[in-house]
Amino acid sequence: MKKRKAPIIAILAIADNHVVGSTDPKRPLPWQRQLPTDMNYFTAATTGNGNNVVVMGRKTWETIPLKYRPLPDRHNIILTRDEEFPPPENVSVVRDIDVILQIAETGLHNEKPVEQIFIAGGVDIYRQMIPHADGVYLTRIHEPNMEGDVLYEDLDLSDWEKFWYVSHDAGGEDKYPITFYRYRRKHDQ
Repeated sequence: MKKRKAPIIAILAIADNHVVGSTDPKRPLPWQRQLPTDMNYFTAATTGNGNNVVVMGRKTWETIPLKYRPLPDRHNIILTRDEEFPPPENVSVVRDIDVILQIAETGLHNEKPVEQIFIAGGVDIYRQMIPHADGVYLTRIHEPNMEGDVLYEDLDLSDWEKFWYVSHDAGGEDKYPITFYRYRRKHDQ
């Protein structure tokens, strides 16, 4: 994979039973408000110096509470096949992953340079984009019985090298123990 101006990084949280979410509109993230350490990590990683892009699918966008949309200090891009989906204010909507790959090569039009592009879900977007990604930031939630019906069972990290991790025990506001992992492609060492 050739070096890009802006690396593409998938960022996701998966419970031990492969749950990444829920179709329950009242609780699309089963660990919502139960893992502030993970939410703070996501915010810090994806915000960076304010020159990052966050890409998500329409369904993921719709699960973000209105008061947090768009995600601040990041350029938000919604990747959707829905031709009728109206672009929200201050958000870009694209229909094809090739647009994301082009942004990684050339940046955004007439704007400050893009430092990193984060892929923030859902599962279909991860499946499309991880083959093109330069890195994976994975939060493993150590809970084998997490409730939820959106699963990501086929995440294959065999071509990836773990180069950083840190674990956090449950306690305080965090209901579950978690481990943050960062991976890079084995041939990109």
